[in-house]
Amino acid sequence: MHFSGNLLLLDLNIQRNNSLKTICDFLGFNTKVPKKFNNNSALDEIFKNIDICLLDSSIFRDNFSKIINKYPKIAFIDVENSNCELNSPNFLGVLDKENNFTNLLDILNKYSDFKKNLSLKIFTQNTQSYLKNIIQGSSFCMMQVRSLIQKVTLSNAPVLITGPLGSGKELAAKAIHKLSFKNAEPFIKINCSCLNEELCFKEDLKGTLFFDEIGDISLLMQAKLLRFIEKQKSNNQQQIRIIAASRFNLESMVEKKTLREDLFYHLNIFPIEMPALKNHCEDIEEIADFLIKQSNKNFSFSKKALYSLKMYKWPGNVQELSNLIERIAILHKTDVIDYDDLPKSYQQNLNESFEFNLKRQVMDDKEFLKMSECFICMHKGHRPTLNTLEHEIAHAFTSILKEDNICLKDMVTDLEIGMINHALDKSCGIVSKAADILGLRRTTLIEKIKRYNLK
Repeated sequence: MHFSGNLLLLDLNIQRNNSLKTICDFLGFNTKVPKKFNNNSALDEIFKNIDICLLDSSIFRDNFSKIINKYPKIAFIDVENSNCELNSPNFLGVLDKENNFTNLLDILNKYSDFKKNLSLKIFTQNTQSYLKNIIQGSSFCMMQVRSLIQKVTLSNAPVLITGPLGSGKELAAKAIHKLSFKNAEPFIKINCSCLNEELCFKEDLKGTLFFDEIGDISLLMQAKLLRFIEKQKSNNQQQIRIIAASRFNLESMVEKKTLREDLFYHLNIFPIEMPALKNHCEDIEEIADFLIKQSNKNFSFSKKALYSLKMYKWPGNVQELSNLIERIAILHKTDVIDYDDLPKSYQQNLNESFEFNLKRQVMDDKEFLKMSECFICMHKGHRPTLNTLEHEIAHAFTSILKEDNICLKDMVTDLEIGMINHALDKSCGIVSKAADILGLRRTTLIEKIKRYNLK
């Protein structure tokens, strides 16, 4: 059995230390033994670039568990303290008193599993971070999109991305390519609306083949593409990955005989739907902020302007929002873009009801949080002083109760959303703790989070 990686030996027993070094070198490790070491040594320097550490835990006395938790990417094996019992995933176990070779191999097998899990964890974290920077939006539907992209990058399965024009289908395709094991190979985009029917697919293509608007492809080219895909599968070739995108309902095209059914099923192995912007308008502020930063500009939208943008139907989706940001950046030099600064087509009619909702939206956050805490307090059965409760609620609602057009249903909904968000913030996003704060069952809270598309 052969291993790899930088292994650190920290053992004050010189004879055992020399024996373990010989064994670890033989197994393939790059074994390092510090010339001088004690409990006061600079740990960050000692553990730098180390993958696994064999040590006598008694060197660190009661601080051993802290050491393990401080360096979660390093695997630890105790060579001395048989009473050591830790549940940390990076603590692999304790060598027996005889320090026999078989026992060491058994523990090192855990190291192989630890490395795989660590690599997967790092890959997942890096993937999530990358996707959040590329595909914006904190709504439930956009989180689903990122989750599907993350899962499919680990395979070579064909992907079918559907969604209206401007919704980000090509962006999703490029993200899949970037995060896959083919990212060093080319990303080849083929515009299906202007494909030459004499085109033939080369068998030695590598990388990712992206068919943009596959619904525009002719029946002749469909047959050629189908033969190419089937040949790739029959030869067990993994050189090329197929990603197709379409704004059309392809199942409807199959029924109308304008798309081959066998080709559709070859492409539709892993479907991803990019939602229309009007269906996740709560993401507009986040997406707009991202696009503004990308344009190297420094402006923001007023509450009223944002409310108007959220009411707009966005037929061109995210691409249209990007175009609007670019247009505003050219026309206006102010820090805040107000409702009147928007192009006329984006100035939605905000009637009295919308104006009222807008006023309620901009209510001071501290006032709302105080009000939420008072209601949570009452719901949990606690009794704050009557004077405090009356003043907090009265102060929070004063401005709203003066309005003529009060929609009780909307008001209660907003209050419930605010209380859920507040509880999630206080519990650091842990749903079970948030449910305890609100006095709800965990399943009930999960249903409400899904209903309101909360983070």
